[in-house]
Amino acid sequence: MPLILAAKLHGLSVCVVDRNENCAAYPHADKFIQASTYDAQPLLAMLSNIELPIRTLLARTSGPALYTAAAIDEKLNLFGLSQELVALCTIKSRLREYCEANHIPVPKGTSSKHPNQPSELPVVVRPDFPLSGKKAVTLCTQEHLLKSAIESAKAASADGTADIACFIEGNDISLLAHLDKGCVTPIAWWEELNQFNQGELRAIGLLFPTQVAESIKMQLIDAATRFAKGFPDLNYLLAFSFRIDKQQQARLIEVHADLTGDLILDRLIPAAAQREVLPDIVQGLLTRHFPDFTKGKLIPTAIRFEEDGPRLYQDTQLSVLLKLFNNTKEPLSDE
Repeated sequence: MPLILAAKLHGLSVCVVDRNENCAAYPHADKFIQASTYDAQPLLAMLSNIELPIRTLLARTSGPALYTAAAIDEKLNLFGLSQELVALCTIKSRLREYCEANHIPVPKGTSSKHPNQPSELPVVVRPDFPLSGKKAVTLCTQEHLLKSAIESAKAASADGTADIACFIEGNDISLLAHLDKGCVTPIAWWEELNQFNQGELRAIGLLFPTQVAESIKMQLIDAATRFAKGFPDLNYLLAFSFRIDKQQQARLIEVHADLTGDLILDRLIPAAAQREVLPDIVQGLLTRHFPDFTKGKLIPTAIRFEEDGPRLYQDTQLSVLLKLFNNTKEPLSDE
């Protein structure tokens, strides 16, 4: 909904696609197409009958629906989204293969399709093609835990495959950037705080802005640039998630083509910047000029995921917010 309202602020007519005509977006649609976003061909046929020109494509979704977004983009020649790019954003093993071929640091790993699994524990087992966020992601420190973790990940994967990667202890830093013909312009950095509880991954919070050393920023931008070189026609926003190890070395974990999670652009960055972010993002997609939240006056802001839902905190000192999460860190253990 916030993205639809942001588009309308710029005077755009909005065509909403959903198989449920009772969805929350229906009253705000200038045109509504009742169709599954998982099936591209019928949707492409319907879009060809729309008389108004389509100027931008907004897909805040994950999994199979992103392939439909890429098919629409390819047909309309909008931003350079492609099936190949979406595969790297949705399939863990494909991303690792691409990164290794392009000299982008990634955690070592393999797929459950291959018999040679990582020999060194601990490992993180996760769906190769996840359908739902962090579901079925397991940290295994003992070999006897692998089989059940792999089966759980396979059941939660769209391709029925599990990804097994070496676990790297460290912090998670994300970069939202504008990619234009192989060039990368940072828009925002933030920290994602996660923990493993009895082996199961749990998100505990978000922090923005985050303190990132210049040497680490250079690593992240270099990795994003190497990634972008493979898509010279791309002119769009991508979010890159990195793990920074104890030696301050960065490895790429995930790439997102879905404008990141809702809380980041809807609550976290707007609270820190004291302004709405999504209208600026829509404006950027129309004009190719995006906002810059890497500098300027920003209020240190955190979102902590609590039992009754996400809660926003702010303070003048980032160190105060970090203390909110100090008691959530747990030792590396499956006991």
